[in-house]
Order: sequence, then structure tokens, then C-alpha cells
Amino acid sequence: MQEHQTAPEISLFLVSFLNSIRTRRHFRVDWRQLSSGDPSLFLQAIEDQTEIGAQGLLEGLLAKKWIELQQHHFRRLGSRRFVSL
Repeated sequence: MQEHQTAPEISLFLVSFLNSIRTRRHFRVDWRQLSSGDPSLFLQAIEDQTEIGAQGLLEGLLAKKWIELQQHHFRRLGSRRFVSL
């Protein structure tokens, strides 16, 4: 994810979510580590991803809201990169 400049909040969520699956513990987000982006959009992305479920994530199914968050991240970096499906 670092190589592709994934937004830190997206990386944090994905790693935490996958870790909760592995350890069979309840998933929690540490909001102190949410360094940037739109918190309401981030929350919606989390809800959408949670609805897709753990198995869906393991199969590569990601919520579409992550695209918006990643595009915001590229803009913050001043990057000319863009996110596409």
C-alpha cells in the first residue's frame, strides 16, 4: 500500500479490519490516527466495507467510498495521479 501511496486512513482501516478477522476480536477504529480526509466519508466507507464483510474483503471486494477517499489523498499530496476502477 505504501508503494501505491494509499491514504494512511485507508491502510489503517484495512490492516485493522484484517487483523480483527485473524484474531476474531471486535473491530475498532482509532480515530486519533485518522490524520486527514473527510471523517463522514471515512465512516461511510467503513460501514460499506463492513456490510460487504470479511469474506468479501478477503476476496478483494472493496467499498466504492475508498475511491473518493483515495482521490482526496492524491489531491492533498498535490499528485496528478487519479483513482479508476
